Amino acid sequence: MKTLTTRIHPKLPIFRLDEDGDSYVYTPGYSCHISKTEANGLQVSFNKGLGINLLDLGVLGNDLLDRARRSQNQWESLAESPFEPVCLTVYLSNRCNLKCNYCFAASARVPRHEDNSLCMQDTQPHKPVVIREEVVEQAAEFVAAHCANRNMPFTLVLHGGGEPSIEWGLLKRLVSLTHRVADKFGVDWWSYIATNGLLSESKARWMARNFNLIGLSCDGPPDIQNRQRPTLQNKGTAKIVERTARIFNDCPIPFTVRSTITPATVHRQAEILHYIHDRLGAKEIHFEPVYSGWNTSLSGFSVADAGDFVAGFLDAQNMAVNLCCDLSISGARPNEIHGPFCNILRDVIQLTPDGSASSCFLCTDGNKSENATLSISSVNVSNTKFLIDFSRIAELRRRVLRIPIQCLDCINIYHCARECPKHCLVHEGDITIQSTGFRCSVYKNLTERWIISHANPSNVTL
Repeated sequence: MKTLTTRIHPKLPIFRLDEDGDSYVYTPGYSCHISKTEANGLQVSFNKGLGINLLDLGVLGNDLLDRARRSQNQWESLAESPFEPVCLTVYLSNRCNLKCNYCFAASARVPRHEDNSLCMQDTQPHKPVVIREEVVEQAAEFVAAHCANRNMPFTLVLHGGGEPSIEWGLLKRLVSLTHRVADKFGVDWWSYIATNGLLSESKARWMARNFNLIGLSCDGPPDIQNRQRPTLQNKGTAKIVERTARIFNDCPIPFTVRSTITPATVHRQAEILHYIHDRLGAKEIHFEPVYSGWNTSLSGFSVADAGDFVAGFLDAQNMAVNLCCDLSISGARPNEIHGPFCNILRDVIQLTPDGSASSCFLCTDGNKSENATLSISSVNVSNTKFLIDFSRIAELRRRVLRIPIQCLDCINIYHCARECPKHCLVHEGDITIQSTGFRCSVYKNLTERWIISHANPSNVTL
């Protein structure tokens, strides 16, 4: 099925899609099925530019103009709005109890051979780094003050390049600490934790009682999970993750499941979704194609794999509808104006184990020299004062919000993560991503399919 997508306004994000004799018009968050004659009329009218007669556009044309202008204004406001974080994300340490075969944080923990391959026989961290509580407290107060000013709840996220539950005592103390900080500033407290699920029953139940939402990582049926996410001793993890999910369901606690899709599992996406729904009981499921980021030597998908990923994802998404659960992907969200995955675009302070704040989720330890350009904070050693570099944030925002040349006429112009994290606009600029990559192809094709599937003779909001 060949879809022809054309930008039909010279300056605004208004697009026309043609497929099998049908025509559709789209602007971020809104789509409509129209006749080819109507589509031709809109395209001709929009191309008149400043000489356009608004009366000639009719209700639909003017509505598209209004929505497109709002989308453009929202995009521009991302760069202009002040950085006022309301979420504190903490990477507790760089320690982990798994040996995932695609881990983007492995270089922070595992020594390498001369050919840059991992020395997997020695997977324990050589220099464990654990975040200091006083730094977390300083950052929490900084975030909570903004929450109070914006009348928003304080959000704590425990995540990282390691497994948060390994630092169990610290984890519990940080929950209590941030509760106190939120109370001090008179704001509500909300929390999320990401875990690989290798938990004792008592720890799983404590999490269920003390967090508002849990993100559980599982890559699919036991043969996939055990191969891609084994323990440090190369033992399977599927049974333990299933037990943890049963505890979350029994408590009950809302939880999502995140699956990393690799070239080895791309054709099994519907099967993976069915397993996660039936065996883990998840209602919210997130698929993410494996990362091969700028700071790793990991290989992942190629452009030639994009079609297989899209077909598999759409099959799984159709199954999710039948099973009354939700399947999502983060790279392109047509109902939201967004750019790359940078924390500075999401009002998030992300602390790495050394206590610095980073704009990138791939920075898992804070000590690597290539991460220095992504740091947005400093800590005064004498009084552990947490300081944010606002001029640095402004510069990083300008970089990451540059729209690459090849994206200017793309249907995802204002709601796409681009090729992040494989290519970073902070590190590389526009030049290195001139050609269409795997993620670009996936996001564009998925968005086109979503628009056409949602559009009908009535106006539809995505």
